[in-house]
Amino acid sequence: MFENFLKLNDDKTEFMILGNKLHTCKLHVPCIQVGDMKVLPSSQLKNLGVVLDPSLSMDHHVTAVCKAAWRISLKNFGRIRNHTDKATAITMVHAFVSSNKIRTAPSSHITPVLRELHWLPVERRILFNLSLFIYKTLAYSRPAYLHQLLTLYSPSRQDLTFSTHGFLQEHVSRNKWVSRSFFFAAAKIWNNLPSSVRSATSLSTFKKKLKTHLFLDI
Repeated sequence: MFENFLKLNDDKTEFMILGNKLHTCKLHVPCIQVGDMKVLPSSQLKNLGVVLDPSLSMDHHVTAVCKAAWRISLKNFGRIRNHTDKATAITMVHAFVSSNKIRTAPSSHITPVLRELHWLPVERRILFNLSLFIYKTLAYSRPAYLHQLLTLYSPSRQDLTFSTHGFLQEHVSRNKWVSRSFFFAAAKIWNNLPSSVRSATSLSTFKKKLKTHLFLDI
């Protein structure tokens, strides 16, 4: 660090032990000496704007983002709503609220408005983006490090009577954190889409069919 003209801030140094509670509770970790400071393990820390916790549950980060979306954006926006037209209001909500809202909040009363604006609820918006990402990975074989994780399903003779065309090979994990990784989750998300959506021949067609499908049972 000295050769690169860098200096470590002893009093700002943090560290965390990652793992599930079953294993981390058995560990006895003493403090770490960094310069003149003794650093204890943190229960949560912030890195590049993301609040992390030892089990990587993201609960603390979700809470922080929801607070920001409500206190900073939505609450202040409500004060000036009567002074803005509809187009401006839509733009502001997209810029300051939707970009931060990552947890599904009670909003059944707003469903007709979402339909009118052709906005997907938060949960389905996440599913839309993930499905779109999987389609691009399959269609363009990029990025390569993710494309190599996807394997087309090869049906056995018993499965030939079922519609398995375009399916991905699914993998099973008993660990809930591992099952959320791209390797495990991508195939499950993709296979749950109707064949009419999976077989789209262009990106624009896929997006149109996918959004229509996700809007069907709202």
